[in-house]
Amino acid sequence: MYQGHTVKLRKSYQDYDEFSNDLNNLAPGEAARVAKLVESTPLPTGFPDRRLMVAALLRLKFPGYGLQAYGERILPGGSALSLFGVEVPQAGRTRFLLFRKSGDSFNLVDDFVLSDGADIADVTVKDGKLVYLSRQGLVVLERPSPQ
Repeated sequence: MYQGHTVKLRKSYQDYDEFSNDLNNLAPGEAARVAKLVESTPLPTGFPDRRLMVAALLRLKFPGYGLQAYGERILPGGSALSLFGVEVPQAGRTRFLLFRKSGDSFNLVDDFVLSDGADIADVTVKDGKLVYLSRQGLVVLERPSPQ
């Protein structure tokens, strides 16, 4: 079960490692359905603490696939940006989720899907925009910053 939906696997697996190491672990026709679920499942817009935010991200992540934390970037004024990437199974895409930490709480401020080739590794705010950067510090994407 994932997000209340039964997902068919390509075969029966002896353990989690065998499942997660199989690049074609989903039954034919299931990958597109699972990708749509991972990309479109809504998340709450706010969490009172880090533990609840991470729990929601772990529920969003499809078993056997990746969830990456890119760390926090402290902003002027003391808030911070926390960027996460959820692998979209067998799709070559990642769902990026950006939270603003203020005190102990986290609010979702951006949520989008990009090709894995985008190489996003960091985010900052510049001139009122969210600026997503590569590992080399190059601008990959600019998006409006919520006020």
